[in-house]
Amino acid sequence: MGWSISARGSTAQECTVKQTERVGSMRHQNKIKIQRRRRRKLFWLFAAFAVSALLFEEQVAGLYVLSTLAICGLIIAVAFSNLEASDVHQGVT
Repeated sequence: MGWSISARGSTAQECTVKQTERVGSMRHQNKIKIQRRRRRKLFWLFAAFAVSALLFEEQVAGLYVLSTLAICGLIIAVAFSNLEASDVHQGVT
């Protein structure tokens, strides 16, 4: 095929292929985001149901263990987050 190269160095066919690849990848990224949102929503619904069931059944020991694990998870998340690097990246002194 006799494709002519434009001033930018790419053919018209290559530009079309690049644009369709980007669109496909954007669709895939949106699909992944929707799946993550759905999974996160189901997790929170299950957690709310579990806490409600424990409250209804008056299982204080179970609620105590659950809240302790939740606080430990929060502390671990804060411990592993690099807040100092985040401030430097944003330009906060």
